[in-house]
Amino acid sequence: MEEKEIPSEEPDQGRMTPQDVSRGGNSKESWYGVFLLLGFGVTVCALIGSTGWWVYRHFYLPTQQEQASIDSLVRGISQSQKNSDSEERVSSEKEAETPKEETFDVKKESVLVLNGGGAKGSAGEVVALLKKEGYEKVSSGNTEKDYTGVTAYFASGKESVADEVKKLLLKRYPKTVSREAVESNKETSGASVVVIIGK
Repeated sequence: MEEKEIPSEEPDQGRMTPQDVSRGGNSKESWYGVFLLLGFGVTVCALIGSTGWWVYRHFYLPTQQEQASIDSLVRGISQSQKNSDSEERVSSEKEAETPKEETFDVKKESVLVLNGGGAKGSAGEVVALLKKEGYEKVSSGNTEKDYTGVTAYFASGKESVADEVKKLLLKRYPKTVSREAVESNKETSGASVVVIIGK
């Protein structure tokens, strides 16, 4: 009789059974799932954190800064109002302490108009013009020597008076100039302003 081989109950050491494969695969799949879950969790946390940071920077901070700047602006305005109030008080006190200066009226200054070689009657015409404009102390005369051009000579400190007279004369004599009077020359220093009408 032939002997039949009976398979042994013991598995071969080199071969794996389907159960062994499924057990080994489960352990690798479980680690893969854990890593996948952890990666997903980290990604979600990073996304939530970055969204929160973006909202904080673009909405919350500007609101706080605007509120702070409005507060500082209100404080600055109230401080400037306090300063201006105190300055007004000080200036009003100073005004009360110092007497008001009299306003300077150029039309009350003495003006002498001399014909220094100009057309006959030209000094009288200028006197009439000045009186028409409101000048009170105006007189006329003739020079001893001849002059050229029309010049308004002014005494020391009376340049503003000469400027006003010159403005009037420029309408009739466009080349009118003004100069400080020479004290040694009595013709140019006989009044606050001496107008000499020359050739």
